[in-house]
Amino acid sequence: MAVVVVGALLTLAVYYLDKKIGLSKKLAALLTELEADMVQISDAARAVKGEYLRDKLEFIKKLFAIPEVRLF
Repeated sequence: MAVVVVGALLTLAVYYLDKKIGLSKKLAALLTELEADMVQISDAARAVKGEYLRDKLEFIKKLFAIPEVRLF
């Protein structure tokens, strides 16, 4: 019985805090922003992979900033 009472009080306290500071709305906005950032990172990673698959040698030169030296 004590567990039920403590659980109910804890639930009410969390509900009150959520209503007072808008925690659920802030969390939802944060997760939406995180999802958008993850999509951008995924697109960027896909582009980098495409560059690597197109020309591996040029990709490595660009990645490590290796200058192209031509003697003649």
